[in-house]
Amino acid sequence: MAGDRARDKTDDDGSVLDVTLANVAVSALTSAVVALGVEWLAKPRLEARKERLLHRHRASADVRRQLDTILFDAGKLLHIRMPAGLKEDQRAIYVRELRETSDEILTATRALEDAQLDVMSVTSDHNIELLASYVGFVRGVMRSERTWTEKGDMIWTCTPIVMDVLGGRGQSALYWMRRGYRARRHRQATALLRGDPGEPGDHTAE
Repeated sequence: MAGDRARDKTDDDGSVLDVTLANVAVSALTSAVVALGVEWLAKPRLEARKERLLHRHRASADVRRQLDTILFDAGKLLHIRMPAGLKEDQRAIYVRELRETSDEILTATRALEDAQLDVMSVTSDHNIELLASYVGFVRGVMRSERTWTEKGDMIWTCTPIVMDVLGGRGQSALYWMRRGYRARRHRQATALLRGDPGEPGDHTAE
């Protein structure tokens, strides 16, 4: 009888161990299924959020890149001086460079307009309106009868203000903290852009 009791106890211990192992296996399987389910459900949303952030970064960077190009070329128009008394072939060199710079500004303006469409979903309405006004302003200036210097000066004056409103490299940490400053710059840009870019000037320098 003692032997029977020992066998019964051993069988009971084995049953308890089997149940414990089964519970552990079920718990591990449940945890794995839950983890896979959460990952399966969350991953598309995380990927979509990542793609939106990348799109926003690319679109904003493209806007800044085109503004940088326009500003650089406006500086060239502003500072290139054609000396008096040049021979015709020498004068032609200056005129060719000025025209090429003018074309570069118009090309960058078209690219900026395309970038504006990409950035519409990730920026405020008043920034979109400002960019649209800026594009029209630059085109109006470049197609006006102003001198090269006058064109460069107008665009050179306005572009940094627009860039301040939109924010740029290294400004992300301060962008929202400078709301009052950006609002003032927005008013300045709006006032400049409302001017008539097509007023005729002395066209003899071209």
